Amino acid sequence: MIGAWEVILYTFIGVSLGTVTGLIPGIHVNTMIPFFYILNPSFETCIVIVALMVTHTFLDFIPSTLLGIPDETTALTVLPTHRMLFEGRGLEAIKLTAVGSLGSMLVSFLIFYPVYIVMPKIYNFLDPRMGYFLILISAVLILTEKGIKIIYSLFVYFLSGILGYIILNSHILPEDQKLFPVFTGLFGLSVLFFSLKNRSSFPVQPLDFKLLIPRIDILKSVIKGSLAGMFVAFFPGLGNAQATVLVQIIKLKKRIHDNRAFITACSGVNTSNAIFSLLALYTIKKPRSGAIIAIQKIMEIDRGTLLI
Repeated sequence: MIGAWEVILYTFIGVSLGTVTGLIPGIHVNTMIPFFYILNPSFETCIVIVALMVTHTFLDFIPSTLLGIPDETTALTVLPTHRMLFEGRGLEAIKLTAVGSLGSMLVSFLIFYPVYIVMPKIYNFLDPRMGYFLILISAVLILTEKGIKIIYSLFVYFLSGILGYIILNSHILPEDQKLFPVFTGLFGLSVLFFSLKNRSSFPVQPLDFKLLIPRIDILKSVIKGSLAGMFVAFFPGLGNAQATVLVQIIKLKKRIHDNRAFITACSGVNTSNAIFSLLALYTIKKPRSGAIIAIQKIMEIDRGTLLI
């Protein structure tokens, strides 16, 4: 077992790498994983991966807010951070994400032991019924839309299912390479094409970015984000995007700071998911992200390593 100073050193390395992946668009946590296999797959590497993964969730909203900017005519239909950016409150939005991530990390630590006791039992109960559970979640997500958008949502839902079936049952590429071109097309090239088509600018962002949201609403958003991220970490088929929509359903009365509460909850989901995905690996032996899969392949998680 390594000493305390070594843990701090490798944590610092992970934080530094997480800062890089969080601030540079297009670089994700999973992008760094292959290098760890090449350099030194060890317990120390796992410390770096965990620190990298959590740090990334604190910072990845910065480039998405400042660089992933839509056209002014579509700003109201995209992320609330972009709306605030066009209102001159982009720095406040970034501060909200930091508050949400930090608050979620603290809440996650507070509920870590109760989750360790309870969630495996809930998962074991739902596991034989997981298909029905995911269908229920899908129905809830689709019904959050209104009118004709429900039909559009159903169409996209079945279309994505067909795409997944075709990809997973194709033999064009090896098993471990099937998803890479799909994700590149869905999340990489599409964003590049959209950015090339839309040339937009945003107003000057004043340095006065006081949080225009009551503290009680920040607390509520942090708790909701933490709980949503916890469920994402334990259950298959659910991602941060789905959890974010579910968080949006349980929202406050319509007020001017609804967007701010939503942003806080979103960042909380990401950080909570990163923390509890490690607990899910230990308790139910199910990795839910590329980073956690890497840790699983490098070493066996026991209670001592989990606490470190």
